[in-house]
Amino acid sequence: MAEAEASDDNPNANRALSATQADDDLTGGEHSTNGNGSTQTKHHHRTAEERFEDFYQRTAFSRRPHLFKPTHARVPIALQKEGGPAAVGVGRDGLWRSRDHRKGRHRLPQDLMLRQKIARLFKPELMNLAWWIAFSFTIGSVVWCINGFYVFLPFIREQLVPNETAIGWTGWLGATIFFFAAWPEVWEALIREDAPHYTWDTASASSGSTNGDSLSRGSSTVVTSSDVDKEKGYKNSDGSEQLVKESRSSGRGSRFLGLNLSRFRELGFIGSFIQAWAATIFWISGFTGLPQVQNSIMNDTPLLNGVFWTPQVIGGSGFIISAGIFMLEAQHRWWKPNVTDIGWHVGFWNLIGGLGFTLCAVFGYSSRHWRLYQSALSTFWGSWAFLIGSLMQWWESVNPR
Repeated sequence: MAEAEASDDNPNANRALSATQADDDLTGGEHSTNGNGSTQTKHHHRTAEERFEDFYQRTAFSRRPHLFKPTHARVPIALQKEGGPAAVGVGRDGLWRSRDHRKGRHRLPQDLMLRQKIARLFKPELMNLAWWIAFSFTIGSVVWCINGFYVFLPFIREQLVPNETAIGWTGWLGATIFFFAAWPEVWEALIREDAPHYTWDTASASSGSTNGDSLSRGSSTVVTSSDVDKEKGYKNSDGSEQLVKESRSSGRGSRFLGLNLSRFRELGFIGSFIQAWAATIFWISGFTGLPQVQNSIMNDTPLLNGVFWTPQVIGGSGFIISAGIFMLEAQHRWWKPNVTDIGWHVGFWNLIGGLGFTLCAVFGYSSRHWRLYQSALSTFWGSWAFLIGSLMQWWESVNPR
């Protein structure tokens, strides 16, 4: 039996789904009652995503505005059998998360020891787009931290002279890396597979065991045999094999110039899209901050404000908005922080970083010493906040929850 979590936001959440109803939701069946009172079931051929969307709409943690798709769902684990998928009692429900789905975390090996998880940080995963994104943001954040030292140290050590060349080129390099890291994240959200995924232990499946420990973290479970594309095997820390089946994309959604417009109903894609444009606008400040360009506009205050400080305000504000959206995506309630989820912390630290970069520009409009001090300081702590968020995203990209 699968039961949605009750909340004030979802008045129907306390309605439990029977095993039969859950199975029909997975296979596309509907109930009807004939004249003698018996129940008949009508089955419809629907794609895996259609069946899953119908199911998680009624089992989501909280009902969100219809404009956006839910970001979490509880679903019963469905094991693949000759007669089709069947909802079975497994001790605890499966938990689907849109961020894990987008980042491909269902493909990661499970039950690793801490030293194994740390070791995975230093193993390049060149075929993993999420790894490239996190790695690029980390390198960009390191560059920004170096820039922060060059900018802020002269304010606390009077004997140090600001190195305008180093400040300009590290700012341009950091903004450029952020630009090339942000747009692949849009691509990642755009090409994510439509159909959900499911996993189980090979031993448990063959023996008919329904031990809850066999569930893969962050997986979802609504596919049929016709949806199965490929299988991958992983080994747990105890040596047991783990079987992971992945589903083909159903390709649903209206399109405009090749863009799947239904993605604009997903918080993950919206956050990535805003972040990419924020990085693009912010790059203008990186370019106009180059020594040659900066020296030519330094004495023209309106031009300096328009092409150097203002793009920082717009770009930094975009980072704040996108990070807030990523935090909302990771939360079960819009008002309740999900401090146990690493994806939430990625958004939180990026929000702090975006706030620092925005305040850097806000204070930079003035030539007063205390404002320039705060501008440099905001760059310093904002860079470190971005580095913390990027390292967490790197950990997230190579390790399961």
